[in-house]
Amino acid sequence: MTKIPTTQSRTIRQTTRWGLGLVVATLMAGAASAQITSGTIEIKVGTTVARTWDDVKAAGYAYGPKQEFDDGTKETHIWLPYGTKGVYSETVATSVTDPEPQKPAMMQPGVDGFTCVRWGYTLHFDKPISAFHMSTSLVELGLTDAVAGIEYSVDGQKWSPIKETDKSGTINQFLAPGDFKATGLKTQSLSIRFYSRDKADPTAAKGKMVWFKMWTAGDPTWGDAATTFFGIQPQLWVTAAE
Repeated sequence: MTKIPTTQSRTIRQTTRWGLGLVVATLMAGAASAQITSGTIEIKVGTTVARTWDDVKAAGYAYGPKQEFDDGTKETHIWLPYGTKGVYSETVATSVTDPEPQKPAMMQPGVDGFTCVRWGYTLHFDKPISAFHMSTSLVELGLTDAVAGIEYSVDGQKWSPIKETDKSGTINQFLAPGDFKATGLKTQSLSIRFYSRDKADPTAAKGKMVWFKMWTAGDPTWGDAATTFFGIQPQLWVTAAE
């Protein structure tokens, strides 16, 4: 996954300063509305769906499908949705913002820093997959007696961990492609869920501080936006089962 360019360090610092001090009115500016599609993303394994930077600009920077098949690794690389035109399985207490000049797309708390957030994707594949790994970009965490993380499920009932942390701060890449890999699967359904939770009671709706914000697409005004815009998106690599 492409790293955030160092020339954008000022943008990163400015975005980080927005963090824990945001008021509710600011949180809700540009938030998700009825435009968000709740549902399942259909994926044809082993195929490429081209999307160029010109396509992104023509769409006003809104989400559109993009995937590539690598004949060498036999992996299908999928760029996951962002923004209010994205397809999500759920968005709970979460503000979904679109990419704009001087502002990357984000998933961030939509109520306050004390309400646990949750959002995710469900994908359906035209043939079973045996393995997957993924990556995400920059996150900002403000956690007190709380955790934030990513988990997956093949049936929507039992969830397995991908990553979890109780550390606060800004992390330029929360999950790198080599940090985690699930193998030994045989499923046509995969759900990915991001969350913040109270450490003592994972079912609680609120905690002491459960702030979890993630960048989901790049700033369209970055000098190398044709590369970095896609690089910021959450990404998934899947391998078809034999």
